[in-house]
Amino acid sequence: MTGTENTIGNIGPGGTALQARDIYGTINILTGGRPLIPRQLAPAAKYFTNRSRERTRLDSFHRSSSRDAAPRVVVLRGLPGVGKTALALKWLGEIADSYSDGQLYLELGGPGPERAVSPPSLLEQLLIALGADANAIPHSSGAQRGMFRSLTAGRSLILLLDDAATASQVSAVLPNSEHALVVVTCTERIPDLAAEGAAIVDIEPMDLEAIEEYLTRSLPAAKVAEASSGSVARLAARCHGLPQLAHMAVRRLNSDPLETIDGLVERFDEAVVGAARPDEEGRDRSVRAEIDTFLRALTPLALRTYRLLGLHPGRGFDAWAAAAAAETGPGSAREALAELWRNGLVDSVGDAGGGRYRFPEIIEHDARARAEAFYDVEDRAAVHARYAAYYLAGVIEAAEKGTRRWTHTRQADHPPALPVFATAEAAWSWMRVNLMTILAIADWCQKAGDHRTVWQLAEVSDGYLREAGRYADRFSLIRLGIVSAEACGAQEVEARLRNQHGLALLDLRREREAVEEFSRALRLSEEQGDGRGQGAALECLGIAAQRRGRDEEALAYFDRAEPFKAAMGRPQAMAVLGLLRARSSVTLGAHEEALDLLASALHVFDARDEDGRPADEVNAAKALLERGRALVGLSRTDTAVAELRRALEIFVERGHLYQQAQVHEALARAVGRRRDRAGHLREALGLYRAIGNDAEARRLEGD
Repeated sequence: MTGTENTIGNIGPGGTALQARDIYGTINILTGGRPLIPRQLAPAAKYFTNRSRERTRLDSFHRSSSRDAAPRVVVLRGLPGVGKTALALKWLGEIADSYSDGQLYLELGGPGPERAVSPPSLLEQLLIALGADANAIPHSSGAQRGMFRSLTAGRSLILLLDDAATASQVSAVLPNSEHALVVVTCTERIPDLAAEGAAIVDIEPMDLEAIEEYLTRSLPAAKVAEASSGSVARLAARCHGLPQLAHMAVRRLNSDPLETIDGLVERFDEAVVGAARPDEEGRDRSVRAEIDTFLRALTPLALRTYRLLGLHPGRGFDAWAAAAAAETGPGSAREALAELWRNGLVDSVGDAGGGRYRFPEIIEHDARARAEAFYDVEDRAAVHARYAAYYLAGVIEAAEKGTRRWTHTRQADHPPALPVFATAEAAWSWMRVNLMTILAIADWCQKAGDHRTVWQLAEVSDGYLREAGRYADRFSLIRLGIVSAEACGAQEVEARLRNQHGLALLDLRREREAVEEFSRALRLSEEQGDGRGQGAALECLGIAAQRRGRDEEALAYFDRAEPFKAAMGRPQAMAVLGLLRARSSVTLGAHEEALDLLASALHVFDARDEDGRPADEVNAAKALLERGRALVGLSRTDTAVAELRRALEIFVERGHLYQQAQVHEALARAVGRRRDRAGHLREALGLYRAIGNDAEARRLEGD
């Protein structure tokens, strides 16, 4: 069948194209007429100054040809605050038009390993950025790498990897294209990058004249004119060649109409100068005395907020996190953050007015050092606990809004002040921007022995992590939760988390390990006399039996689960169980029985919530799929096709590729014309390949 080309729709938003492996010709998985073109790079600084030597080197590198069909990689290395990212954005902005397929940005969390983002998590973030729907991302790391190679094959892309900690972070996300350009920024030396052929450009502190030029261009002309002779040069000298310190001075002078250049220089001169020149090994110079100048101008609340944020586990934070740490209201926290911003000590993140901030690189180091020196171990633990309480409360609130499903973990009686999540999208957006902080909080709490917070975070975050396609982070957090549940003897919790872990293993087609987890969860629930837990574990064992083609065994498990589920008094739980039983009944040929089960399940799934939305649209579509299969078995093909097309429409809208493939298989059995059957089977085959489900693809090819 050479020369055949198959097209499959809706792998993700924005028209992303994914070229899969050859299957009877080329399969192109499309969402529309054109690929998604990401534009993730921030604009360059308005008054970017100098760096002609480094830019000349970068331009020369850019003109050179790539080797071995691999992307070109250049590393910008230098001290904190020296302007690595600013230079990267300036240079990449100038050459962006040469890369027609767009620009991508990833924050890698360096320089230290404690907050470095794992390579699997980085890869999943890039897949989403390239347009793959979260539901289309394969669960296995090998299949994810294959999808990434397909999505980037031959594409002309820029990828900026900011603040790298390890070479493995970089190598995991290199595009599969000689037309791609990868720029890496880092503070520490990463020898393996040079060994693998990356060009290294060392970014040195700027000379005095360049800093003075930047200050003159950035400050109001009136303030420069009224300054005494040599004041701008003296101010430039106190910046130690670091653009970040110069930017702080500019922010301070531009934000306060009463502040003068002479006055700021005088305060610099009053500081105890402890700045040490770097030695021959290039160690960071101290800028503590210069930062002191800005800190002395702060109100007590702003200074306290600065220190407390030095203990924050993530790169970004909002007013509610600052309020929780300072034990004050969000309004006071906003005032403190605004004061820190006016002094250049924090930067706003994202859209103007979005309410998120972060420390500049050089300030983050200083704030952490001052916090650790100011607070003793007990005080630091109390601050960590307040951050943990805030983020746990936020995760619980986001999960309730985002999933609209019942959870075991409930909100505390008096939770910290939280942002308002008006929509499920707003809730998931909060989870997305705070995810790395949440993972860091879980790690913190486990080391501190706060196991209850760890397992609560693991349990409540699972819905978001699954829907967002963050499978590596999901596995990591579930495993942390299991360890914490074991440590505090919470057997009911451990059983629930082992069920979650088993379901994640099933998604990876690791059925034997999944069954071991479900069986262990069942034993734990039986020991505790936990009927709800027994019902959940039995249901999971039934699902595992279904996946292994053992439908009679699956029905036996579902029968055992039914009394426990009924005792819960939750119609949704019984509807899901009915759907599962119907699936096995259809496979075993009990079509009429399946239709009865599905009618009851659909009555629950299609019920409308307070917003007028179906209570569970995805499960409703799954029920329609099984109805279609049952109707085909009863030779009621016209009705079957209508039901299956309704299911397909929902799965396409939601981006559920596996279920789309199942619907196409069912349609192939329902339609009359041979040509139509072949088309649906090709669609199903391509979808299975696209999500890395080689077992289903081989089965379909064998059929």
